[in-house]
Amino acid sequence: LQVMKYNIGDKYEAHIDLGPGEDAAFRKIGFTLQLTPEEDYTGGELAMMSGGEWHTASKDQGSFTIFPSYILHEVRPVETGERWALVGWFTGDRPFS
Repeated sequence: LQVMKYNIGDKYEAHIDLGPGEDAAFRKIGFTLQLTPEEDYTGGELAMMSGGEWHTASKDQGSFTIFPSYILHEVRPVETGERWALVGWFTGDRPFS
């Protein structure tokens, strides 16, 4: 688990969450729990690529977004306020030996 704080201008570039180094491909499912009330910040959307289009997750406080770790996703720049989120991953066996 990681607690993420995004200040004005903070973002997370488009990426996939398969894990670093020897942990690559252990991450199977990613999740984000929205901790900040939507009215406390602007921007900072969690967006995921699916079907060739970007889709944004709910910004409602307490919303829980689950997605396959291999899906391209990003957090867009925070414009005002600050955004807090709890992120984590469910892991599994490596697909290759």
